[in-house]
Amino acid sequence: MSLAVRITLLRQLTRVDLARFGPKLAEALVTRSHQVKIRRSFVARRTAAADEAVGLYRRLVQVRPGRHEVGLARALVAQGSVPDDRTVSSALAQGREAIGYVENATDRDGLVVLAAAQLRSRLVVALRAQAVILQAAGRHEEAARAAGEAETMESR
Repeated sequence: MSLAVRITLLRQLTRVDLARFGPKLAEALVTRSHQVKIRRSFVARRTAAADEAVGLYRRLVQVRPGRHEVGLARALVAQGSVPDDRTVSSALAQGREAIGYVENATDRDGLVVLAAAQLRSRLVVALRAQAVILQAAGRHEEAARAAGEAETMESR
């Protein structure tokens, strides 16, 4: 069964039984946010899938606290990974939120999500490096923007 068909069916089943089918739908949506092609025309689909997964996991966490936090963290990392028009600081905020859910994880899934979320925090260093390179290339306005964004992210 294709992923699109599976998502369609799971959406219908989730309306009937959120606790049973919601996690399966959310995971299918996270997968879709990674699988859809990276062409510009597909970014909206990836964004929509990631956004829906985060929203669904937030509902599941409210209904059953302590059971779906790792899934929510995974969805947040996926949402921050979509190459859409959101800012880098937004992606880092999602990564920080994800870390908050799994920072004390001992299971494999939690540790994998924690590692992925922590990689996002390295973006500050990457932005600083980008600013130095742009400055050296004489692209002063772009360098200032990159440095400013790195500074903003670090202060949060």
